[in-house]
Amino acid sequence: MAQDMGGASKRNDRLSQLEVGSWSENDVGDWLHVLSEEQDWSEASSVLREASGKARSMRVSGDILQKMSVDAWEDLGIKSRLLQARLANRLSGDAIDMSHTSVRTTKGIRLGVTINVTAVSAISLVDQTFDCRFVLRCRTLNIASEENKDAPIRTLLGEPITTDNWEPRIHFLNLREARNWRFHAQLTKDGEIEFKYTIEGAFSEPYELKSFPFDVQALTLKMTSSIPCEVMQGSGPPKEILSFSELPSATSVVQVSNFGASNTYELSSRVKCTPGKTSAKQSTTGTVRPTFYMKMKVKRMASTYMWNFILPLFLIVLMTFSAWGIEVGEVGERLSVSLTMVLTAIAMKLQVSDKLPTIYYTTFIDQYVTASFFCIFCVVAQNALIGLVEDEEERQTLDGICFQTMLGAFLLGNFFFMLYAAWIRRQMNFKLNAQFAETSASGQLSGSEYVALTGHGCFS
Repeated sequence: MAQDMGGASKRNDRLSQLEVGSWSENDVGDWLHVLSEEQDWSEASSVLREASGKARSMRVSGDILQKMSVDAWEDLGIKSRLLQARLANRLSGDAIDMSHTSVRTTKGIRLGVTINVTAVSAISLVDQTFDCRFVLRCRTLNIASEENKDAPIRTLLGEPITTDNWEPRIHFLNLREARNWRFHAQLTKDGEIEFKYTIEGAFSEPYELKSFPFDVQALTLKMTSSIPCEVMQGSGPPKEILSFSELPSATSVVQVSNFGASNTYELSSRVKCTPGKTSAKQSTTGTVRPTFYMKMKVKRMASTYMWNFILPLFLIVLMTFSAWGIEVGEVGERLSVSLTMVLTAIAMKLQVSDKLPTIYYTTFIDQYVTASFFCIFCVVAQNALIGLVEDEEERQTLDGICFQTMLGAFLLGNFFFMLYAAWIRRQMNFKLNAQFAETSASGQLSGSEYVALTGHGCFS
């Protein structure tokens, strides 16, 4: 990926030093390909990549590109008038200012959003990413509404809103790599416009691992738009330009049957959608943009770590008490057994550390490992110091008391560990269900749907 970005940067630098009229068909193809990799053009990336190949095969030079008609653009597969206008402005050296052209409208546009997540896979704790494939539908809610019947929404150029001159220009804040981005727009029967996106890629997610391996994680798709949410009008209130909301009468879902990490996690079938907007402080120009966060939940199956790490570590620490099977006077033999168990426990610790990112806090399993090391340390210290007691009878008595006390404390500590682990899992489940209960209260889910959610989609 880094090599691709580096190659694109070099091609872009070379083209910027040439007059557009002197470009060859390969230069035109390179220019379109470079645009397809830029974030601002992500919604048209597949169209631009296809046009890049056609420009080469049709021998479209820079001189021809500057004189392109609407039909000529369509021959390259670029049918959107808005996309044609953006490309023409980019060619002329004037990057189109989307806040002062057809993207700006006489009234604010409300966009309803729903998502169908078709696949989730490759949840990586080390890279803090996950892979996701989904179909996103965005539908205008007020272009053909009764409230705008007498004064229809138009662009600032006076044109009616159509698929040729308006699109939401969405992108994702946490998208790290887009493998597929297909876009289609159509008019609905009621006069609104529906935009359908089929997207697949890798998304970043800062995982919360304090409760690992009893954690419940959120996988979030953070959508926003290049179009401002609102603009200031002198000293008056801000004028709304674009806002996101959940699409009425539609429920966002996850196809759990296609979950690629089902051997490690349990995935909820519901999506919690949260519309909002950015803060003006997050932009150097004070621009406020709409946001729409779509959150899924996964619960880790802790049994894998219980059987493959915690139980073996428990048995390793328990085996250190086998040192009491050696005569109390044989200090060297006892220490040999104890220190062997120390090295084994360290190897277990390194095995788990390789599967976690570098984090500044300790996880639940780190706390258990630390407690286990402390227990082994106490055994080693007892084995070393017991030899300092000179009286044989007193040494035997003290050795027996230490054995019973330390073994009892270790077993009791593990009993409380199991209770604490069960309490943590219960708290994580409660937190998850409470968040989805808020969604139900806001009207996205009905009461019967929430019962189904907490019984099957979430985790009891």
